[in-house]
Order: sequence, then C-alpha cells, then structure tokens
Amino acid sequence: MCTIKVYETSRGDEPVYDFIENLDIKPRNKVNKGIKRLQDHGIQQITKDGKCEKFKGRKDVKSLYELIINYNGMWYRIFFTTINNSYWLLHAFKKKTNETPKKELDLAIFRYKELIIKLKK
Repeated sequence: MCTIKVYETSRGDEPVYDFIENLDIKPRNKVNKGIKRLQDHGIQQITKDGKCEKFKGRKDVKSLYELIINYNGMWYRIFFTTINNSYWLLHAFKKKTNETPKKELDLAIFRYKELIIKLKK
C-alpha cells in the first residue's frame, strides 16, 4: 500500500482536493473510491471504480499517470506521479472530449516539474 499525497501550491492550496470537494456527492464518492483503490492496489488496478494508465503523450515527463474514473458517462481524470512509494495527485478535471485538453496537460506537467524541484530541496 502506498501513501497518497497531494500537490500543494505555494499559497498552501490543494487544487485536487478543492476539485473533488466541489463535485456533487455521488461523483465525489466515486472519485474518492478510485483514489482509495489506487492507494490499496496500486497502478496496476483496473476496476469498476477506475483505471490507471501511463500518460504517453509527452517524453519530457517520465512518470505521469492518469487515474480515469467514469460516473454516469462523465469522465473524471486525476494526473498523478509516483515518488518514493507515494502517489502524488497533481491535477484533476472533468474530461468533456476525447482528447485531453492541452491546458489540463500543461498544468499537470507544470505541477509535476515544480514538485520534483521542491522535493530535491
């Protein structure tokens, strides 16, 4: 079992938790179940509550993953990375198209790179 950690902005905000808290109760519960399954079963999980995939779109990010959760036809994505037996949740959003929007990916990559710098200090 790995630890779940959440990216924190320089102001102390936790945008992934903020996103989840603003969801309606049923999708929020489904997203939380997906995170719990990630914590309990790891990246290899493929369950009714979600699945994980390594993000293949960018070569400059070595370990960026997506937790993919479907609730009543709405797709929720959480970008995360693995560092020292912890899953770091970086960015969450509701996916409305087949392609991942560039701004969502760019934000996840920015947070990934910022996290790497913070942890090296």
